[in-house]
Amino acid sequence: EKESHLLEGARYIVLNPVRAEIVKHPRDWKWSSYRATAGETSPPAFLTLDWLLAQFDTRRRQAFLAYRRFVKEGKGIPLWDNLKGGVLLGSDTFVEQMRPRLRKLDSQEISRTERLLAHPSLEQLFDGIEDDHMLRDQRIHEAFRLHGYTLFQLQEKLGLHYSTISRIAKRVGSADVKEQDLTPW
Repeated sequence: EKESHLLEGARYIVLNPVRAEIVKHPRDWKWSSYRATAGETSPPAFLTLDWLLAQFDTRRRQAFLAYRRFVKEGKGIPLWDNLKGGVLLGSDTFVEQMRPRLRKLDSQEISRTERLLAHPSLEQLFDGIEDDHMLRDQRIHEAFRLHGYTLFQLQEKLGLHYSTISRIAKRVGSADVKEQDLTPW
């Protein structure tokens, strides 16, 4: 969340090599943007500093000095303590705004905990589809395979036996795989 957490993220990143005890000062890490952001070197063409420096002062020289102080004061601040679900740094309102975008994350490269941050509630998945068994079965598959709901949670919500839910999730998953196999390039 840019307004409240981007500065902390920027500070955290330039302090990473210091925390890892690779260098004594962030300026010593040659791949860092610290020197340019602190006004010690000219920034490369791809590095945009205006927004970040404007958070410290409208006058460039004062902004450089304030940025240096800000980084120095952040040496012991644990940024990740406020991370929501392993992926979002921001207020509860920001997390709710991002939730629909995160629902598209089903990559196995993203941890289960991080994917579950974005999962819809069971009410959102199943309300209003009582008479549509095909849609219900698809939602069972999504809830179990994509969103991490347990068979017990689905049993409680739907009133179906957990073995029935398991068979539905497996059947829908198998149908999805077969459909993908038939899809032409």
